[in-house]
Amino acid sequence: MLNTNRSNPEALKRIRSMWVLYGVLLVNIIVIVLFIIMIINPETLLDKFVDELGRLPEWRPSPWPTAPSPATIAGCYELSFEKWFPERDVSGDISYLTVPIRIELTTEPGQEGGQGAFVMRPAPGVAPSIHLYSFWYITSERTILLRWSTGSSSLSADMGPVSGGLWGIARTWFDYPGHAQITRVSAKRIACLDKDEK
Repeated sequence: MLNTNRSNPEALKRIRSMWVLYGVLLVNIIVIVLFIIMIINPETLLDKFVDELGRLPEWRPSPWPTAPSPATIAGCYELSFEKWFPERDVSGDISYLTVPIRIELTTEPGQEGGQGAFVMRPAPGVAPSIHLYSFWYITSERTILLRWSTGSSSLSADMGPVSGGLWGIARTWFDYPGHAQITRVSAKRIACLDKDEK
């Protein structure tokens, strides 16, 4: 048994060296495990990273001070997406990620999205996307969530109020790993007019 008495500096030195060795060994084990995960299933790990990135404060939209009324949010908006992260070759999935650039948030109860969800549709004069359903609702965090879905893939945007419209974070989801992406999105409030009426 090692003597840890202060009068035995050599024993203390050996103990410190052992702890340093154990620490280095632990770090190496963690690195090896992460490396193995990356080799076996890198898509799942990257999807998890994208999900955690969206939880960071700088990515979160600012909520309404109090729970907003759906009527005050309803109307037409023009969407603007920033560059998606991480960059992926989504040429085969581009139609699933393409939503109407101008949308109308209504106060009509939606058949999808559960209780409290409302119909979201393309703004007048705008062609629909391939998504089977789209809806929006007010979250428990006093933001709103927009969602378009095909059933096997979806695009959602969690947004809060800013001057002249909405701002927030958009994410993609697929029922197979390796395709999750994240970006910032803004929505400028516009008049609900058909292009022929402008």
